[in-house]
This record gives sequence, structure tokens and C-alpha cells, in this order.
Amino acid sequence: MKTIKNLMIAALAVLALASCSNERKVCGPVVLLGEVDNDSAKVVILTYQVGERTNYITPEVVNGKFEFKIDSVENFVDLGVAADEDVHGARINALDTLRMKFTKEAEGKYSVEYVGNTEKESRIFTDFYNTYCYYGQYGLGKYDPNADFAGNLALLNRNDSLFRASHKGELDEHFTHFADLMGNFIKTVLIETRSYAQDVEPTEDPEYNTIMESVDPNDPYAITAPMISRWISWKFSKEFNEDEENVKIESVQAFIDDCDKNITYAKTRKLVAGDMAEMVFNSLKEANDEQYYAFMERLKAFVPEDSKLVEKYTGMYEAFKATTKGNPLPDTELSTIDGSTTQLSSLFGKVLYIDVWATWCGPCRGEIPYLAKLVEHYKGNDNIMILSVSVDRDKEDWVKMISEEKPAWAQYWLDENCHKEFGEKMNIRYIPRFIIVDKEGKIYDGDAARPSDDKIIEILDKAIAGE
Repeated sequence: MKTIKNLMIAALAVLALASCSNERKVCGPVVLLGEVDNDSAKVVILTYQVGERTNYITPEVVNGKFEFKIDSVENFVDLGVAADEDVHGARINALDTLRMKFTKEAEGKYSVEYVGNTEKESRIFTDFYNTYCYYGQYGLGKYDPNADFAGNLALLNRNDSLFRASHKGELDEHFTHFADLMGNFIKTVLIETRSYAQDVEPTEDPEYNTIMESVDPNDPYAITAPMISRWISWKFSKEFNEDEENVKIESVQAFIDDCDKNITYAKTRKLVAGDMAEMVFNSLKEANDEQYYAFMERLKAFVPEDSKLVEKYTGMYEAFKATTKGNPLPDTELSTIDGSTTQLSSLFGKVLYIDVWATWCGPCRGEIPYLAKLVEHYKGNDNIMILSVSVDRDKEDWVKMISEEKPAWAQYWLDENCHKEFGEKMNIRYIPRFIIVDKEGKIYDGDAARPSDDKIIEILDKAIAGE
């Protein structure tokens, strides 16, 4: 059985090498064989493959053993292997196998024994992960208007210096370049968090712009970092989109034309196409078939190998037209904090201003103070109801926040099934999402202005008046 397994791996390696276009590179499968002495340990594998976004995989653990394969990588792959959230690194070269044995120590942490050719690189990646990829230490991923920007930045700089000093003379070009990009990624998120808390755009910070100007869209590491999507948004808004409130398809097409000339890396081109398709779709207010389908044709020419992208956004556009003004609002079941339920349709009869949000969403929570002011403005007006609908996966996160902050307007929660169904019918691709419903239960604006918009009261007054 073992011989057959080795022959299969060798066969995969031959196929992978045959398909590798650059003879100087080594392409082939990688195998990780893991063992953990704690049967209840939860194992998660995070892949940091050059030119790919990070993926999270949960392998099956049987009798304390697990196995993970990638059919083909170019040169090597770095993995973060977590046992009960204690993460250790694994570098595996193409055509190679690495074994890791996790032993739980008395204090609850795990020690790791490596068997393979890349023990040294794997231990370096362990330190790399805990410096640049463990975002929790810098407060990333959670919205906190009172976050200590200076303290988090100082911590990043200390950790960065310590990592480089600890491995002086050991860091190859990969680790050095990747560390530079990951450090810049963390800085951009810290600047964004601070900017949004101060109600300013990150582009008003000179360092933010300097970092973005340094991004090379043809650099595969920039995707893994991940910096490309941020660069796309920054580049487009800075050089091609003059209207800050609306995205014009003409501007998107001009940006794609520019990328067509200057970006040769296929995976970056694919990300540009996906982000631009999403941006155009999310900016639609009224359907314009001729303009939209012309844009789809431009995408086909830009990424001819990615036909599924065009199919996806063409189908979404068709669904979008069913959620424009005058169409009935899809019904759904809403849960309350006390555990009871009600139908959304039971609230019809007055104008509804619906806030679709989640506790983990920074921009969502950034709208709450403005929403509170709006509630106060319409206090006593029986012609309008303002309600927030949480799509938190963990209901307890929502219950905890609502119990602590006690907002003065209606609060509901959608369970995962209702969220999925309602989200698909309303094409909710991002949050916060605000929806205005007229007194008859028909959509007045399926992607309405946010509470922070200066024109929101004027818009809602018109909805109340039936204009």
C-alpha cells in the first residue's frame, strides 16, 4: 500500500513537472503528514503560496493523524499549521514531504518535531507567522474606534526588528520581500482603521499613499500579502474616478485599459477584473442594459480565460433588475433578542429604513452614531420605522452588543438560512447595506444612502411623501 502511494505521488510529480512552463522552476506536489497527541485538538492549515490568497483548510484528524496535499506548487509553499490556535510554520518544497509531530506541553502550548529537509525554514516561518500573520496582536479584524494606533504601530516595528535580528543571515529573498509586504499590509489596515474612526479617507495620510505607490501589481507576493485589492481600489479612485460618490462604467473601462497595458501577471489581471465587476455591480442604481453588457464584453477581452466571471456577473445583473424600485421586498423571518420571531412583511404599512449589518463590521458600526441621530430626528413620526437587522453568524455576539449598548430603535437578527436566502434575493454583496421600503412593501431603494450621507433625510422625506 505504501509503495502504491509513493508511486502515485511520483506520477503526480512527473505530470506537474511536464506542465511547468519555466525550466528553472521546480513544480510538483507537496505533502504534509501531521501527528498530534491530543485527540480533541482542532487542526487548521493556512496556506501562504506565492501568487495565491491565503486559504484556510480543516483536515480530518483520525487517531491523532492528518494528511494535507497540494497537487502542484511552484518551488515551495509555506503553511501555518494550528493546533488549538497554537500556530507553527511549515515550509515544504515542491516534490517533497514534511512530517510534523505536535506534543502538548503542560502550559497548554505545543512543541513541534519536524522530520524533513526544511526544518530550519519551517521554524523561521513560525516566527514569521507570529510577527506578520497573527493579526490579533495588532487589533486587526475588529472595529475599535479607540484603538491605540501609535501603540500597535510601535509593536509592529518592534516585532519586525526582532524577527530580522533573530534570523540575521538566515533570511532569503523570499522571507525579506514577503516581510516587507506584510509589514506594509498591517500598516495600511492600521491607517484605515484610524482614518475611518476619524471620519476621513485613508488617502489623506501621506504614508498610506507612499505604501500604495510602492506596490508592484506584477509582483506575485503582493497578492499573497495581501495588497493587490487595496492597490486596485486606491489606484482607481486616485487616478480614474473623479466622482467620489458614484462609480462610472466609463471610468472603470479606462482603468481596465490602463491595466491592460501595464499588468502582465495573469492572476493580478483576474483580480482587477473581479474587483471592477464587483465595483460596477455594487454602484448600479438604475439598470442600463446597453452600458452594462458593453462592460461585460470589455471584461471578456481583458480576461478571456475567465469566462465564469462574466457568467457570474451577468446572472447577478439579471437578478439585480428584479430588486429595483417598485418590485416587492422579499419576505424573511426576523428573530428578536428575547428569542421570538416575526415576519418582515408584518412591518409593512409605513416606510422602512432597514440597516443590514454585523457586529464585526467596522464600517457598519461606524454608521451607528449617525443612525442614532436619524432615529432621534424621526422620533414620534409614525410614517417611518428604522430597524437594524444583524447577519452575525454567532447570535451571542449580537445579543451581547445590543444588551450592552441598548440602541433606541428596533433590532432583529437573521439566522444563517434566512440570511443566505434574503441576501441572495436582495443581492446583498457587502455590508452595511441600507434598504428603503415604501408603505406597500415595495422596494423604494434597494441600495440606499447610508445614515452618514448628508442627503439621507431628504431621501427619506421623499419616500414618506410617496415621491
